[in-house]
Amino acid sequence: MKTNSTVWKLMLFASLTFILTGCLETEVPLSNKADRVPSSIMGTWIKSDQLNEKDKDITKFKVALLPGNQNIIKIEEISYSKEMESWSTDRTYVGHLTRIGDDLFISYCEPDASVLESAYTMSEHLTNTSWRICKISSRFNPFYVQSKSDNVSMMKLRWVTENILDEIKEIPVLYNLVASHKDLSWFYDKDDDLVWIKSE
Repeated sequence: MKTNSTVWKLMLFASLTFILTGCLETEVPLSNKADRVPSSIMGTWIKSDQLNEKDKDITKFKVALLPGNQNIIKIEEISYSKEMESWSTDRTYVGHLTRIGDDLFISYCEPDASVLESAYTMSEHLTNTSWRICKISSRFNPFYVQSKSDNVSMMKLRWVTENILDEIKEIPVLYNLVASHKDLSWFYDKDDDLVWIKSE
């Protein structure tokens, strides 16, 4: 009877894991230090499911180092409107990398555009209070793999799930949490997994 009860609890937890999905938002990044940015992450990326959607609007992500700072990544989300026949910048994110074991994570935020127009330092970067954490899957070793058929570069992104009960306000707490659970599938939001293909 006890065994059945335990199995039922595990099944209930598994069900909740799939229901309570979404991106984790925290008040702190994964680390207050930035690891080196591999050159392979630079460039323009497109979601893999948009490769064959030639008659629809397209969203691309331009990744580059922030001018004047070799540790902060600038990500511009740009979209092309078929109707308007023009490109526009929808959002601009900034982030930095943290390596835990063999995996790399991006802590990123969306600061005011006016802030980025001035000298944006690491100290200023760390004053942001709304962060999202994303893992770059190690299966792509770690940032890209050359496809045997198409010879294209790919990058898989996995967002840490919001299914975490505790409110996290300290970097060491968040770091230890991710380090302890980073290899578990339920720790990531399955609905938001993305594969980016380098287009330029």
